[in-house]
Amino acid sequence: ITSTLAATDTAVGYLRSLSPVDSNYVALKQELKKYLRFKDTTFATIPYIVAKEGGVAKNIHLIGERLQLLEEIGAQYTASDTLTPTLMKAINRFRTNRAIPVSNELDEETMDALNWQPQTYINKLVVNMDRLRWRTANKKGASYIAVNVPDFTLEAWNADTFALKSRICC
Repeated sequence: ITSTLAATDTAVGYLRSLSPVDSNYVALKQELKKYLRFKDTTFATIPYIVAKEGGVAKNIHLIGERLQLLEEIGAQYTASDTLTPTLMKAINRFRTNRAIPVSNELDEETMDALNWQPQTYINKLVVNMDRLRWRTANKKGASYIAVNVPDFTLEAWNADTFALKSRICC
């Protein structure tokens, strides 16, 4: 620790050097920055909508607007009450990022997730970042299996070579 501290110019530099560089941690950190912009915001509830891709239903435009706000769909997207392929692709990306099964129609689980408040996401991200911060590093050349329960995935490593990633049921 003292050699690392001596190698940095400031205490801030030293503290930054302690931040994990794991790709999952970095991704969570980026997502947290996005949600911290809304920490004092209360999202309006989007009513439950039943529709399949290509269908038209009242208030679908609210989903498009929410996904634009959350940067899940591009700013050039024009919200409408049609469940377009572009919107469906963004909804499925939103689902994948939250371990919700993808499909070509809206469902209750997706609508619930769209209605979560920013603080809910912030709390989940902070907890998962803390969990990743304390994850032990594996020794070089080690073979192991890592199970990520929140993400519903299993990873197998063989002597530092990524061998397999699989969805699991927990």
